[in-house]
Amino acid sequence: MEFLNKMHNNRPPVPVTCTSNDSIEDAMIKAVTAKVHRVWVENSAKNPVGVITLSDILRAVLYAQPAQAF
Repeated sequence: MEFLNKMHNNRPPVPVTCTSNDSIEDAMIKAVTAKVHRVWVENSAKNPVGVITLSDILRAVLYAQPAQAF
């Protein structure tokens, strides 16, 4: 807790969130912009229902099927 307080000027960190309607790209941009590893997925009542990590995003990109050339 001492480390977190020092890093956030004695204020609790604000979680970075998205909804299930946001794209993976949106979640990635939010994570990178906020310099966090996790983006919490919220429902319409603002309750957390899941989490997307940068590792999840990288795994999805690495195992995605390559686009076919025309």
